[in-house]
Amino acid sequence: MTTLIISADAATRTHLRAVLARCSDIDTVSEADSAEPPLVGDPHTVILADVSDETKGVPGTLRGIRARYPRASILALGSYCDSRFAVRALHAGANAYVLRERSSEDLAGALRAVDSGRVYVSPGIAGIAAGD
Repeated sequence: MTTLIISADAATRTHLRAVLARCSDIDTVSEADSAEPPLVGDPHTVILADVSDETKGVPGTLRGIRARYPRASILALGSYCDSRFAVRALHAGANAYVLRERSSEDLAGALRAVDSGRVYVSPGIAGIAAGD
């Protein structure tokens, strides 16, 4: 699986690349500070989009990424442990919502899930949504 990391924060991109480097089945093809660069790699690329500091709104950002890369799976990395944010991200085109604070633990499993066509939500949020 190939990934494109999108984050406005260079330190976040470096951290995410380091986390993914530990996974033999995940290649980071490219990284960018916005969704504007062309999609690289095969059409099954997974896009890891850091939406935790979005100023124009997470749904708009994710809809833009989905429109630009319709075949890609999109994993939204957010900072809010609230099921409403996860639901908004999924409705806006993301295939997964992972909490930024849990990215080291959840990221590889989430990427594998969306690459195989499944939806993924961080366990803490899934528990809130289920009423646990």
